[in-house]
Amino acid sequence: VSCYMTKKLSIKSVLFFLFISSIFLSCNADKKRKIEEVPIQLNEETVTIFGHQIERAIYNEDANFFNGAFDTNFIKEKISENSLIYSSLDAEFGKALFKQAIHQGDFVLKEFNEGGHFKLISYYEKENKHHLIFRLYSNWSIYIEDYEVDTVNNELKIKEGFNYNLGISFTDKVKYSMLYSILLKTDSKGIISLFLQIDSLIQKEKIAAALELLTTNEALLKEYPYYQQQLIQVQYLHNPKGFIDFLEGLHLDKRCELVHKLLFYSNNGHVEESYATIDELINITGDDPIYLFFYGRAHFLAKKYKDALICYEEAEKGLPLFWDLWYSKLEVYYNLKQVDAFIETLCLSEEHYGMDKREMLELTEEEFPKVYKKVSEVFEKDF
Repeated sequence: VSCYMTKKLSIKSVLFFLFISSIFLSCNADKKRKIEEVPIQLNEETVTIFGHQIERAIYNEDANFFNGAFDTNFIKEKISENSLIYSSLDAEFGKALFKQAIHQGDFVLKEFNEGGHFKLISYYEKENKHHLIFRLYSNWSIYIEDYEVDTVNNELKIKEGFNYNLGISFTDKVKYSMLYSILLKTDSKGIISLFLQIDSLIQKEKIAAALELLTTNEALLKEYPYYQQQLIQVQYLHNPKGFIDFLEGLHLDKRCELVHKLLFYSNNGHVEESYATIDELINITGDDPIYLFFYGRAHFLAKKYKDALICYEEAEKGLPLFWDLWYSKLEVYYNLKQVDAFIETLCLSEEHYGMDKREMLELTEEEFPKVYKKVSEVFEKDF
């Protein structure tokens, strides 16, 4: 009997333990579910963290986080208002075009790896909507995107935006990118053929002919943002002295106008105008060291080399030494005849770009021939 009672108590103890454990686990599961169901806060802190995650992913050579940062369902719904896009999204090529148009991470990482620079400039809130402004520098130009961030299935996602360079919304940018590619595939002899002809004329430096083709076909082409970009490019090449008057006559969104003014002024050595344009841009985007780089570029082209060097050195305090900044410093030292500083800067290419002494000498001989002899003498012991 004693043995039986002991066994019975033991079974009761085990059952009681299992019962308590199940309650404990159930409570933990409920608690975990409650934690998971807490909605993500949409505020300056969370949205800014999200922006820095995008930025860091690019620095780590990962395009996927940025690629996946968009509310694809919302964007598809918006662009599907166009019947041609709507029907193409069911086809494999249409799906591929959408993926290509929305995968901003792929585009940014490519430019980043080719000597560009990418940065989150600022956050702001307007009309209860949360915005992030990103800037991409590439090949003496900048691209600025203003993204609107919202929550989707308890995740932060980019729903909409504004592209400074094109002067259009992000969804329109995706839409017209897809339309251009669809028409190129399905109707290459139609409207798209005109764009291709104009591109060909620009490459052949037949600027007057390109301008005539643009103006005579305005009614057909003006719907496409690419038309405006071609028109701006051709007008600059055709009449640079009248470019600003032309640009202001387009009545663009102010943000779009300012980006094109900055690129014109800085790349043509207009120092005061560059400063005024940068000041206006900072009031909209927030400050960015890249503006100092463009200001330095304006000084350099105006042959104000010492002022250019000050701008470049200040820009370098807030930016990594990307290729064009490095090359610009070489240009300044070369024109200031500061050979030692030139050689010191030249040698930074070994650490930053993997160049050896022979490659440095080849660059010097081709681009900076007046200091080639001195550089070769300094490097001679390494050969």
